Amino acid sequence: MASALWGKFASEVLKEVKFKYDHNAIRQELVEHMEELYEDLQTEGMDAHVAEVMAVEYMGNAAEIGKALNEEHSPLLGWIWRASRWAVVAVFLVCMVWYGGGTIRAIAAGVSAEFKGRVVSPLAYSLEVDQTVEWYDAKLHFDEVLYYEDEVLEIRMSYLNWNEKWKPDRGNHITRFQLYFAYEDAEGNVIMKEGGLENKLGAGVYYKDQLFLTDFPKNAKKLYICYDKFGRDYIEIDLSEGGER
Repeated sequence: MASALWGKFASEVLKEVKFKYDHNAIRQELVEHMEELYEDLQTEGMDAHVAEVMAVEYMGNAAEIGKALNEEHSPLLGWIWRASRWAVVAVFLVCMVWYGGGTIRAIAAGVSAEFKGRVVSPLAYSLEVDQTVEWYDAKLHFDEVLYYEDEVLEIRMSYLNWNEKWKPDRGNHITRFQLYFAYEDAEGNVIMKEGGLENKLGAGVYYKDQLFLTDFPKNAKKLYICYDKFGRDYIEIDLSEGGER
């Protein structure tokens, strides 16, 4: 409920409060308190107009309330508080420009990058993988595998590591993830496979990666991608879903 009486009372209080930047918050608090009193008085059966007036009377002397609030809302402390807020915002903006600008641009470049298809050989089949593995603060997401008629198996993945920007000495390949490959042949034997060619799209904390394993047997039943050199952590991809081979 909007009341001219309540607004007038709040204005009388604020005449005593020197730090004007707090006036709006104080005014809102005073009016809300009078509105609560008004609702309580009406609940007890008091006439609406009388309750409106009595809500102001119950508040007390406006000048005395204003003087008390002025001590709590000291101009000196108020300006110190506002200056500290501005300083925090300024430091944050500087950090964003200095440290975060390159990171944001790198992430945007990686996200917008598109995997490049091979044109030297027809595609035999493709399989959606959609598996994610984590290592400390890094994540590696396997998107898809594609097999080409010239016996090349392509693995498409994306990589995210928030600490990459601060640790550039880790090299250009998959940071923290050392990948090893193996496959299961038609007879059920698991055979290690050497890594192949790499096409890295983007850089920094997020990028996409394409790995090409050459001389990959057409009749392989499963692909194993190990990201632990002891073979403890790996994902398994069923290649038999690729159709007749």
